[in-house]
Amino acid sequence: MAGTETKKQTKIVEGTFGGHYKVSAKTVQFENLIKYGVSKDKAIIIHHADEVEAMLRLMRVVVVPEGEVTDSEIELIRSHLETVLAPGITAEQKDGFIDYFRNLDTTNLKLKECCQLFKTRSRPNKMSQFIDILYQLAYFHGIDQKMQIVFQDVGQFLNIRATEMRQAAFAARKMVESDEPDSSGEVDGEN
Repeated sequence: MAGTETKKQTKIVEGTFGGHYKVSAKTVQFENLIKYGVSKDKAIIIHHADEVEAMLRLMRVVVVPEGEVTDSEIELIRSHLETVLAPGITAEQKDGFIDYFRNLDTTNLKLKECCQLFKTRSRPNKMSQFIDILYQLAYFHGIDQKMQIVFQDVGQFLNIRATEMRQAAFAARKMVESDEPDSSGEVDGEN
């Protein structure tokens, strides 16, 4: 019986993340990767890739649950990835993350499950940074009342205080508004 259970809990982490490694499907903990014979450097990248995948999945479900991802949204994601990716992630692997975000099929994804997955795979000190970029992405995409309710749910599922959510929303709105052209066609700060 134990062998059957192990087979059911095994998946392959492949391609974008630098090779094929069998890891526990429950979690991709750094220590578990080492047990499976993955080198320490590769284990850091795979563990980090698992966290980034969960982050991108949640971003996509919240902000672009259906339809096309715009070029400006992709550029914002690319910029954010530059700040959060571990050293050692190649440009090809970064492009793999972008392709994952762009092509993710969201039809069967549930918000609560995506939040729980992100919460288990992410470090607590990354939550506020994630909420900041999530709100920026939402304001670039166009935030409406329905999406504001979704953000309230995200805050509850991730155990983030309402005041912190409001502060992130305010900062993101100000940032996006400052990047919009004024009536003369110039962007704030440009002459």
